[in-house]
Amino acid sequence: MMRFYFFSVAVLMCFCTHAEDGNRLWLRYDRISNANVLHQYMQQQWNNVQNFIDEERFQQVKMLLSIQEKDAMWWKDACLLYFQTFSKMPIPSTTEKPKQSLEYYQSLKHPFAPGIGGNN
Repeated sequence: MMRFYFFSVAVLMCFCTHAEDGNRLWLRYDRISNANVLHQYMQQQWNNVQNFIDEERFQQVKMLLSIQEKDAMWWKDACLLYFQTFSKMPIPSTTEKPKQSLEYYQSLKHPFAPGIGGNN
C-alpha cells in the first residue's frame, strides 16, 4: 500500500508540474495516454504475420490483444479520474472523457488476474 501511495504522489507531482511548452502535464494528458493508438498498431502488426503462424496461435494472441486493449482503456480512464481527485482540475478538453465514474472503476474485481488470489 505504501508503494502505491508514493507512486500516486509521484504521478500527481508530474501532472501538476509544467512541461517544456509551459502547460501543466495534466493539460497534456491526451498526449500521454494514447493506449488505443498503440493497440491499433499492435493489432495491425499482428495481422501482418497471420500467414506465418498457425491459425490457433494467431487467434489466441489476437484475442489476448483485444483483452489488453480493453484493459488499457479502462485503466487509462480509472487513472485519469483517480488523479483528478488530487489535482482538482477539470479533465482537459482534448482528452476523451472516461466512460464510467471513479466509483465504478474502484468497484471492479479481477479474481483471475495474474498474481491475485489462487492464480499464482
